[in-house]
Amino acid sequence: MSLLAYKNKLPILLHVSAWLLLGMMLFFLNPLSWKVTLPDAFWIRQCMLLLMLAGVFYLNAHLLVPKFLFKNGKTWLFLGIVLCLTLLLMLTLQQIELWLNLPELLHKAFRPNAIFAPIHIHIAS
Repeated sequence: MSLLAYKNKLPILLHVSAWLLLGMMLFFLNPLSWKVTLPDAFWIRQCMLLLMLAGVFYLNAHLLVPKFLFKNGKTWLFLGIVLCLTLLLMLTLQQIELWLNLPELLHKAFRPNAIFAPIHIHIAS
């Protein structure tokens, strides 16, 4: 393989390595240091969060910043889109946690002898 082929694949290798390092440091090493056996749903949530963060990063780097931030007069539109993406990411993660029944599973992992009583917040309309 020629030197040019290696140079073309270097950015991809750097990005993959950086995301693996970030994922290991932020999402896996800290929970593994706890003295609790975590449910499989927790690890599914962590992997999905890492994938969503990577997706938002590349969406921002390759589409939003060049199209909106670098254009004059579109800064507020960029900020609005980023705010909407942040809210969408938070709501999606919350729905994933509910779909996986993660609050109850984590409660059972950390407090096996206590009864799970979730707090429901109702917003009056």
